[in-house]
Amino acid sequence: VAGSVFTFLVLGSIAVPLRRIVAAMNGLNAGNLAVEIPSGGPDEIGAMARTLHAFRDTMRDLRQALARFEALRGVGRAVGSTLDPEAVLGMVIARAIEFSGAKAGIVYEYDPEREQFHYRTSHGLEPEVAEQLRVDPVARGEGAVGKTAMTGDPVEVPDISNAPDFVAAKGWKLLCTLRG
Repeated sequence: VAGSVFTFLVLGSIAVPLRRIVAAMNGLNAGNLAVEIPSGGPDEIGAMARTLHAFRDTMRDLRQALARFEALRGVGRAVGSTLDPEAVLGMVIARAIEFSGAKAGIVYEYDPEREQFHYRTSHGLEPEVAEQLRVDPVARGEGAVGKTAMTGDPVEVPDISNAPDFVAAKGWKLLCTLRG
């Protein structure tokens, strides 16, 4: 009798965690990345749980990479199907915003004779801000855009409370410029 109880306890300590691991594996196999993976101990079942965590993380990364690839492929198809530069820039900036998680994005065009950046197009930007940017070019070396042009490095301005009124009034919190 004691041997039967001991065997039942040992099997229970193995079977229950294994069932949880199998349930998590089935969830991942079905595409559910939010499936709960049991935490494991220092034994083999714990090693399986840690490996399953790593598998889920890799699967999540691959899904994100595939989504970015598909979006870029869509931009490539669109670029090949139109000769309208505004449409192409609109698609490119929309995807850049999507990938970065930003609220808005702006494309400037550089005039080397005047050494100024002129607003070209934007996505997600309030119309009045876009209009103000359209009439106020940015000189090379001035502001975040001009500094990025000088250094070639991204510029982050974490506190734009001292920005021009038309920008500060929108409640923006962060400005980041990148060179393309």
